[in-house]
Amino acid sequence: MKSLRNLLSCIFVTVLFCAIASGEQSWSEDLHLLRNGDQREWDIYPEGEQPSSFTQIFNCKDTSNPATLRLSQHNVKQRWQVEVNGEKVAILHRDENPLTVYWEIDSQILRKGENTLTVQNTERKPRGSDDILVGRVDVIDRPLEKILNEATLSINVTETKLHSPIPSKITIISEHGELQMVGAESNEHLAVRPGTVYTSTGQATFGLPAGKYTIFAGRGFEYSLAQQEVTIKAGDNVKLGLEIERQVDTTGYVACDTHVHTLTNSGHGDSSVQERMITLAAEGIEFPIATDHNVQIDHRPFAKEMNVSQYFTPVVGNEYTTSVGHFNIFPLSASEPPPNHKLDNWPEIFEELNRTAKPPVIILNHARDVHSGTTPFGPKNHLAIVGENLHGWPIGFNAMEVINSGATQTDPIQLFRDWMNMLNAGHEITPVGSSDSHDVTRYTVGQGRTYIRCPDANAGNISVDAAVKSFLSGNVVVSYGLFTHLDVFELESDKFEGVALNVDIKSPHWIQSSELIIYANGREMQTISKSGSQLQYQGSLEESELNYWGPIVRLPKPKHDVFYVAIATGPGIEQPYWRTALPYQPDSVSTGTFVIGCSGAK
Repeated sequence: MKSLRNLLSCIFVTVLFCAIASGEQSWSEDLHLLRNGDQREWDIYPEGEQPSSFTQIFNCKDTSNPATLRLSQHNVKQRWQVEVNGEKVAILHRDENPLTVYWEIDSQILRKGENTLTVQNTERKPRGSDDILVGRVDVIDRPLEKILNEATLSINVTETKLHSPIPSKITIISEHGELQMVGAESNEHLAVRPGTVYTSTGQATFGLPAGKYTIFAGRGFEYSLAQQEVTIKAGDNVKLGLEIERQVDTTGYVACDTHVHTLTNSGHGDSSVQERMITLAAEGIEFPIATDHNVQIDHRPFAKEMNVSQYFTPVVGNEYTTSVGHFNIFPLSASEPPPNHKLDNWPEIFEELNRTAKPPVIILNHARDVHSGTTPFGPKNHLAIVGENLHGWPIGFNAMEVINSGATQTDPIQLFRDWMNMLNAGHEITPVGSSDSHDVTRYTVGQGRTYIRCPDANAGNISVDAAVKSFLSGNVVVSYGLFTHLDVFELESDKFEGVALNVDIKSPHWIQSSELIIYANGREMQTISKSGSQLQYQGSLEESELNYWGPIVRLPKPKHDVFYVAIATGPGIEQPYWRTALPYQPDSVSTGTFVIGCSGAK
């Protein structure tokens, strides 16, 4: 570990930048590992005791004006407080992404001469360990606003074929590979967080400190990712045009996120309901379900307020949050009272939910996670191999999350196996992908999503009845970075009698798939690597940049009824523009992340 840095002068601090633009987390000697807990959190960090706080001394010559603190933080999950001379200055952002962040220090806190900066954990009830990196600390004798607005960057994101602005997500990466805080705030068409600017119009203007940056622009899973390096000097006003194109054809399917939250109505996270409207449009979600806890909120007025009604059809739902499980239900009416969430057993719960929504979609959420001391599919409550509740409670839900991008599992296939076991037990259960996002950037809304097969020509006026009917029939594709479509055909010839499984796997150029697994009645039948399959390219980019492939798998004729499932997987995304999350309640210290796509049962 590097020893404490030399004393800093508030007058003579210089802002320095290094040439790293990959976006990947780096652990240099400028960063210090802090640990809250007895055990390491992840295998990328060493075992053994680590410091639980960080202290740095700096000097101030002039305390008549506020100063600005700048630091780097990585992998922060718990509450870490920043203090100067024992006074609270800030709380580190709860965000696992690498960030370059700034806070203003009140002049009354500063002392002439020696000052002490401390970072320490103040989590009241920590759940497990939290290993963070913090460092590159500078104290600058200028106001925050002037630092973040040394230069101006104006960006216009357009769709290639239409040559018109399009809602999008703009990501700003510093030379340290960190999300760079910008000089802008959320407004009627922007949702802003450190290193991220969502725009509902495709246009954004914001301030930046002088330096070298890598700018990305995208629109969720279906679109390409534009990238441009820029060097900005103090006083510059730089204009940048970026083009993106739709690369994943999902015609005939509606992009749905069944698990959408806001700080406004759930009370945690950081996304206001207005910011949520912008992020939904910019991530390409066409059928979002409002599922704040035990309330029923209509997002249509807010979509109209933010001028994004043409991009999606909001649906009223509710994350029905009980002591024995969380269930997303829809469609509902915002004018009706929510169901009684004080019930503590499934028989009464499902009777209540069936009275509330007609026809009801009832999704069992994060079945393998602990909430209120209960794990619905834990060994005390559920016998996974036969898909039955150990208390004799009815399986009253008709859908279940198999991927929740805000609460991923250490074993990416576990919940998919649970779902297939439920099908084997005779339960008609629709698989679901969702984001569970409460935030603007920490967890990306629509990263996990469910594609529902139904008319999709007018995203702002999707038939809720048609979508719900198709959803309940299981006509879906589950996506977390991959779109996996499956068709099953009977084959009869002199040489072969059986079935042919035609699999089509799609992803944009910036997401890679590596493996396909074919299941029959939940049993793994065949595993195919991408390198051994015939590639099928489409689109306008160079063939080497596209990620479409589709093997045809032939299997013997089954002797009994069989359902088939195709699941494709690939490595997770490390870069902050669409980082796939580390496991939410991990079973190990492994940091392996993934992308996944599931066909649904055929």
